[in-house]
Amino acid sequence: MLALITYTFGAEVGEGAGEQKETMLSLLKKGGPVMFPLGIASILALALGLERFISLSKEKVLPTGFLEGLGQAWNSDASGNTAEKYCDDSLGSCGHIFKAGIQWRNEGYQAVSKAIEDAGAKEADKMKRSLRPLSVIAGVCPLLGLLGTVYGMIDAFQKTADSGGAAKTADLANGIYQALVST
Repeated sequence: MLALITYTFGAEVGEGAGEQKETMLSLLKKGGPVMFPLGIASILALALGLERFISLSKEKVLPTGFLEGLGQAWNSDASGNTAEKYCDDSLGSCGHIFKAGIQWRNEGYQAVSKAIEDAGAKEADKMKRSLRPLSVIAGVCPLLGLLGTVYGMIDAFQKTADSGGAAKTADLANGIYQALVST
């Protein structure tokens, strides 16, 4: 963590005397105004990714020992009421899916199959809930990068036009540099 902070905010001495290496923060500043929304989108994507990673841990989907416990509950009571209660008490998604099948146990194979399929689709939708914003971020960020590229190139050519065509090479290079950073 300390290395990341040092790299982001600190300046490192380069190979040449007095030469300094770019820091992440200075690079972000040189990227222009488009870097701010790109940074926010990156932080949001990281937060959503971490939330999904935690939410979809194995313990939350299929708790350890669930299947063994369900088998014991089913074997202890032929009516299935104990197994249904066991699924109710389970915190995992699999408990909800199995419960749906157990509730329709007396209606035949097709009804049980349909109930499990419907419950599985419902649980899958719950699991996918934060993936929609992630897909939006994944679609928008490349467009923001392209916007930054266009902005940097417009800036470079605007400086050339303002100088009457006699712009310094450094001015043109700065605009191109800004365009490439945001890309």
